[in-house]
Amino acid sequence: MLRRLALTLIVIVVLAVAVAFLIPLDSLRGPIETAASSALGRQVQISGHLRLAVFPELGISLKDVSIANAAGAHEPQMIAVGKAVMGADLSSLLSGHLRITKVVLKEPAIHLELAGNGVGNWQIGQAAAAENASSSVSLSVDQVRVENGEVSFLDARTGKSETLSAVSVTLTEPFESGESRPLGIEGSATYRGAPVQFSTKLEDALGFLQAKPCNATVKVNSAKFTAAFTGRLAPSGEATGDVAFTAPSLRQLAAWVGQPLPPGNGFGAITVQASLSATSSALALHNAKIALDGMSVGGDVSVDILHSTVKAELNSIAAYGGTGRATVSLDAGGVVPSIQETLDMRGVQIGPFLQQVMGVAKLQATGTAHLEVSARGLTENEIIRSLNGRGSVTLSNGAITGVDLGAVAKLLQSTARALGGALGGGSRTDFSSLSSSFTIRNGVVQTSDLQMSSSTINMTGAGSVDLASQQVNFHIVPKAQLGVAGVNLVDIGIPFYVRGTIDNPSFDPDPAGIAKGVVGAAAGTATGVANTVGDTATKVLSVPGGAIKSLFGN
Repeated sequence: MLRRLALTLIVIVVLAVAVAFLIPLDSLRGPIETAASSALGRQVQISGHLRLAVFPELGISLKDVSIANAAGAHEPQMIAVGKAVMGADLSSLLSGHLRITKVVLKEPAIHLELAGNGVGNWQIGQAAAAENASSSVSLSVDQVRVENGEVSFLDARTGKSETLSAVSVTLTEPFESGESRPLGIEGSATYRGAPVQFSTKLEDALGFLQAKPCNATVKVNSAKFTAAFTGRLAPSGEATGDVAFTAPSLRQLAAWVGQPLPPGNGFGAITVQASLSATSSALALHNAKIALDGMSVGGDVSVDILHSTVKAELNSIAAYGGTGRATVSLDAGGVVPSIQETLDMRGVQIGPFLQQVMGVAKLQATGTAHLEVSARGLTENEIIRSLNGRGSVTLSNGAITGVDLGAVAKLLQSTARALGGALGGGSRTDFSSLSSSFTIRNGVVQTSDLQMSSSTINMTGAGSVDLASQQVNFHIVPKAQLGVAGVNLVDIGIPFYVRGTIDNPSFDPDPAGIAKGVVGAAAGTATGVANTVGDTATKVLSVPGGAIKSLFGN
């Protein structure tokens, strides 16, 4: 395309020089349009005036110039230029060479489009490229500038479009026809309100214009991200090579490009290094190394642009002191997007993880987790309500801060007065294990085997959490360990319910559960003991209830 544009410039300049002082330039409009249309294979129209300049160099300016788009394209014009200015060195014609000193396109509107068959409207046919390559015309272009332009891109296969405004481009290295030499381009643009700078270097500009791939480097920089590519690049959009990408905030980047992430913490600074292979319809990252929020991830990622699907095989995850692997499949091509994910992690430091993701700093432990989930929806609420799957978690050698459940276990003989040392910032419950398996159905997490073990107390529990409404409904049964000093009714705990919302749960004793425990420990005297313990439990559960609530970060 660029070579054909250069040949068009020759026709315009030569015709203008030959008759500039004999015939009014406007009378040349028809011949210039005809010659340019023939050279480009697209209809060229000049709607504005033509002007000739002879000092300091020969030049011609044209207003309102347009080049028709490919057949069937969405926009009628591929390029529309408010004003085009061209300069030429006439002395070079004596040696059979035309030297274009400058080409300036002011306020152009450029409409790039991928047709339904994946062919770009900027591509020229192989036959035309070969014909131009064999031309006897010798041409060089010293300088090309695009000033304050607008570039739009439409993928007709998906209907998605993007627009760059305030586009400025400069040719940093001269172009020579018939020679395989580098071509450099630098420029800037505005995308979604933010300035972006870019640069490209093609090692074989002539081959690239003839639709051949060549070695290339591409760099893009903005306040939102930086990206660099080194490898092989073709006009069709095919690319193979190495890519590097960094962004100070993935969350802000996603919002900038119109794909905001759900509210919450995380998704901060990210870096990516990978081998890239791409076509106009697919992209793949091989041996990718990704760092995000202190995590390190390695694996392969493939993107089907045409069908809007993403698949990731992450075989190496290092996060919060642990390691693991995951697979993720995202399908955004249907009416309702869907996602499937599996995750296996081991040796994870739960405290830093919960602090980063949920803002909770009450639990310190080393954990192992397994998760298999699927969901679909257009909004965050729809995704949560459609969540289905299963998982398990096991924590070891940890502590719950803000409450000493071992001290709480002594309530059966010490009354509520002893709670002073059981609660508060300096209190903690050390445990050797905390585990649970769970299922998820329509956004409701259900477990029946919650277990915690420590040197002073064991706890079991069952219940559910509705992730959409944030409602919790659990039944917890604590049980003091045998042989704990100062605890007489060692086999009796105070069962209680946890109900309400995650942010504001309520804690109520279970007298029936208390009586059942007493029967097991003191057969024949259960009624009297149960009444005593029940009364004590009713009085004191509001206090340890607050401590248990604090476990959830409140």
